[in-house]
Amino acid sequence: MSNKKLLILGATGSCGRHFVNHALNAGYAVRCLVRDPSRVTLDRFTWANHEQVELIAAQSDDRHIITEACQDVSAVICMIGPLPGANASPLGSAVRNIAEGMRKFRVNRFIVQAGGFTKIVGRPSLAEKLMRKVFIWFTNEAAMIEGNDEMAEFLVKECSDLQWTITRPGMLDEREESGIIEADHDYGPGMPGGKVGKIDLTRWYIDLLDDERSYQQAPAPRYQKS
Repeated sequence: MSNKKLLILGATGSCGRHFVNHALNAGYAVRCLVRDPSRVTLDRFTWANHEQVELIAAQSDDRHIITEACQDVSAVICMIGPLPGANASPLGSAVRNIAEGMRKFRVNRFIVQAGGFTKIVGRPSLAEKLMRKVFIWFTNEAAMIEGNDEMAEFLVKECSDLQWTITRPGMLDEREESGIIEADHDYGPGMPGGKVGKIDLTRWYIDLLDDERSYQQAPAPRYQKS
């Protein structure tokens, strides 16, 4: 990418905080939309005072701020979602605003983190529907599932002009760097790819930025076999 600036939504989340580090290490400048920039402090985020980090106060439904933040960036990465037990997900409206901004400023590349149950091909099987219900019962994550479905349907039906990638991580953990992530295009039933670490997952997103094979695809992450 010739323009080395990324727009990040979800930079202060449990995955986003690692992605910002990877992006800076890869030579990118980053523009982060956060609820409260005053809470982005060095004791919480190692990159808080980095000269290549720009913080902009925004909510996930701030249409004007999100669309204008797409100016002068080469790609947008979105890692937001609802809290467990929430009534609705912010992802659907945020992605619509992102798409509007990307078109306005001619940004092509978009990566959005969803979940293992997200589908872009076919309808959920009976087994998948049952697994979803069990997952929701255990995690109270109905809003996340619904938000991911809304987002995926929008990208598939209305964003053929954009180079989007939906990632579908299943279970995540906080392990140290432990391997190389590769794409798994298994669509189920269930969550493909197995459990991966958040640090390794978000390092993979740097690789995906220039991976044309992932355009308009929804790969799941898995560790590369030795």
